[in-house]
Amino acid sequence: KALTNYMMAALKYAGIPSNYTKIFAGDKVVPLIEELPSQQFNHVIVTIPNKGDTIWLECTSKYNPFGYLGTFTQSREVLFVSQDNSRLIKTPALSLPDVREKRTVVAEVTPTGKTLINLGIEFRGDKFETFTYLLNEYTRTEQEEYVRKVIDLPEYTLIDWELKRQHRDSASIFLTAELTTNNFVKKYGDNYVVRNLPLDIPSTEVPAKRSLPFELYYPICQEETVTVKFPQEFVVDKLPEEMQVNSDAGAYRVSSYAEGNEVHIKRSYIVQSGNYSGKGYEGFYDQLAKVKNLEASNLLTLKKAN
Repeated sequence: KALTNYMMAALKYAGIPSNYTKIFAGDKVVPLIEELPSQQFNHVIVTIPNKGDTIWLECTSKYNPFGYLGTFTQSREVLFVSQDNSRLIKTPALSLPDVREKRTVVAEVTPTGKTLINLGIEFRGDKFETFTYLLNEYTRTEQEEYVRKVIDLPEYTLIDWELKRQHRDSASIFLTAELTTNNFVKKYGDNYVVRNLPLDIPSTEVPAKRSLPFELYYPICQEETVTVKFPQEFVVDKLPEEMQVNSDAGAYRVSSYAEGNEVHIKRSYIVQSGNYSGKGYEGFYDQLAKVKNLEASNLLTLKKAN
């Protein structure tokens, strides 16, 4: 790979030792067959050994931060090429903080149910990579198509939005958006039900229909803080219940409280990476099903004050 050789030459000129490192890159983590010497790699990166604090350089990307190994190259065996001691080593796995999606929602409900929503999302991990590429390579019109997919509401008017990265070595990107909608609040008799903005929960087959293991190559970590502001003539009829769902696969938590004419809701959802099969897959699927049911039923309800 030309860029890897160029980077190694530049580092050598600066007196910094580095090593050519062969890797099978891609969306899937493909294990190596160590018993069969063969060409099992499709990509090359640069490794800079640094007293236990190894620096990994992906020389192909123009936009990823310095030392960033993302979903394309994380958590897999690689061939560290050294004149006297070539060997297999492993790239670091993405951790929960590396993939965290942090969402802030402020929703102002009017007496008619029309709602103004200010949305802020910090993306890391795969969505950071996607939106960083969009920000640099796509037109604003094309970017907006992806922004609209993130805002999971049936109908709304997007007033304004912005994608912003703090600096070139930041491993996160921020989306802010302002919109109005008549679908965030639904009237049922004298009650007004405030819906959730859905979390990104994986969809998988029921255990009876799945014969192969399900593998999650990196974890899922979503955190959300919601503030719902409502008119003085409304009162809270029902808050989302505080609850926790814990399993070997991960955790889901909800908490809420009312303060004046505002309700504050916090949600978090974690799924650990791993290979789920047999009883492990059944537990994984059961957790997903339970979380989906809670997401659909654990709602905020308002009513007109007497």
